[in-house]
Amino acid sequence: MIFEPEIGYGYAPRESEYPGTRFPAREESPRDGHGSDLIIHGKSQMSIAPSDNAQTQERPAGGFADLLRPKLPPQPRAFIVDDSVPTRRIFKMILADLGFEVDEAVNGKLALDHLRQQRRGRYLVVFSDISMPQMDGFEFCYRLQQEPWYDGTPFVLVSTESDAKNVIKGLKFGADDFMPKPFDKEIVAQVIMRVMRHA
Repeated sequence: MIFEPEIGYGYAPRESEYPGTRFPAREESPRDGHGSDLIIHGKSQMSIAPSDNAQTQERPAGGFADLLRPKLPPQPRAFIVDDSVPTRRIFKMILADLGFEVDEAVNGKLALDHLRQQRRGRYLVVFSDISMPQMDGFEFCYRLQQEPWYDGTPFVLVSTESDAKNVIKGLKFGADDFMPKPFDKEIVAQVIMRVMRHA
């Protein structure tokens, strides 16, 4: 289910732009082209690594995806918030492959309105882009924390802007983790395992 204003999109994603499960090259890249290495100990352990090294990081035999699936509750649900149609599309494919049902919104304002109407504990994790119209990911994260009904569902910020400044800002606004773009199924699974451990 997608929650979005009635606007048109001039971009139609093509299958050729999706090699495997990685984002297409058309997605913007970090300002310095490499991202940053950073681990912060705060509300939880928020960590990021250069996206260029995503495939070379040491992973357990079978991969994080295979480790995650047995740990998930029955019919897990995730909520993704991003104004990019191709980003939401590939994100939903990855999460569905991991066993998640997925709801979507195109900005923080619509996401907050949707979450107000949901029962507690509906979502195992919320993923939100940073740069969005009407309400960006930082404001969405902060406002969500202030809601009396908020149940502490893990909140992950997602962005190509994976420098230390944005990671620290996200932590200050209450995010549990930060996931840089581009990402693949293994990276998503690793982040979900991390926030589940600290929930």
